Amino acid sequence: MSRGRTPNTLSKKLGQRVKSLREKKGWTQADMAEHLGMERGQISEIEHGRRAITLPTLETVATGLNTTMSMLLKGL
Repeated sequence: MSRGRTPNTLSKKLGQRVKSLREKKGWTQADMAEHLGMERGQISEIEHGRRAITLPTLETVATGLNTTMSMLLKGL
């Protein structure tokens, strides 16, 4: 999803789940970005549903949050 587009419901729900799990770890976006080898802006865009997440990125996020891709997506 490019910048300026309205986030879709699935992206927003996934972003909320990622944010919730990040906060449970006590991480800031910067902490998470450093831990996952990503940019803080990427984390922000994912959490706000402004970035379409690729499968490799979803796997990286899931692994970094000690969960699975299926658990991140379950019920969305």
